[in-house]
Amino acid sequence: MLMKKIFFSISGNLVFSIKVQDAPKRQNPFHGDVDIIFDAPKFENINGIFINKLSHEIFSNVKSISWHGFYVFKNNKIINPSINLHYEKPHERTTYRHDGIVNKSDKFAFPIASFTFNGDEIKGFKKQNCRKLELKYKVCTVDIFILPKHLSLKEFSEKAISLFFFVAGMGIYDRRIGCAFEPIDMKTTKYHHEVVDGRTILFRERKASMRNNMGLVMPKGIFSILHDPDSPLEAILERGDIYDENGQVAYNLRERYNQEKFDVKYRPI
Repeated sequence: MLMKKIFFSISGNLVFSIKVQDAPKRQNPFHGDVDIIFDAPKFENINGIFINKLSHEIFSNVKSISWHGFYVFKNNKIINPSINLHYEKPHERTTYRHDGIVNKSDKFAFPIASFTFNGDEIKGFKKQNCRKLELKYKVCTVDIFILPKHLSLKEFSEKAISLFFFVAGMGIYDRRIGCAFEPIDMKTTKYHHEVVDGRTILFRERKASMRNNMGLVMPKGIFSILHDPDSPLEAILERGDIYDENGQVAYNLRERYNQEKFDVKYRPI
């Protein structure tokens, strides 16, 4: 049985863990099927922002985050997917409901979260015999995406929509700023992927500064941004036409995506 938990390692220091699994059957899931748990080391906290549609929520002193991408049928009611922030005290948590699920039929890298680490300041996990992803930069931001089950990185990279994973900043999914396109520095970005229980998780590791563009110092510990889980695919498809280097329409993004999704032979405009 493959290990379902991956540890981020910076110079041998295990600074963070991610567990990916199917939705627990005891919760009676019926639409969507992925369950993700992010854990900070014992003596560390997660601080950050949850982007929720056109607003955002700030949180601090969180020990773990559970990202549930499935609907639940319970007591004759349909319950939306949730993101839970877990604190140090047992049963103390904050819950946000959302509509985001990773559809098996979508050929899309679903943006989950971004985490910023300063490897020199984090007192990591003691575990050594585990599955590790060694990060290249001591101070870095890692963007985390997940593909639908059984969609490989190779298959995904052959789709037109994969371009945005490789080149676009996370603002492209943020409706608060109009889904603005800002390219990332591909020369310094490190791309990683891991397959966990039939799911491919994609990671983009980028150099980071502990100061933001306004000169403010980032909080100590682990800083996170939980990206808006509602309709990130639509945020891209709504961009419409894609233009070539001569300024001519190369293709319509939504039409191209649907043709590739259903394996229809693409006919250029």
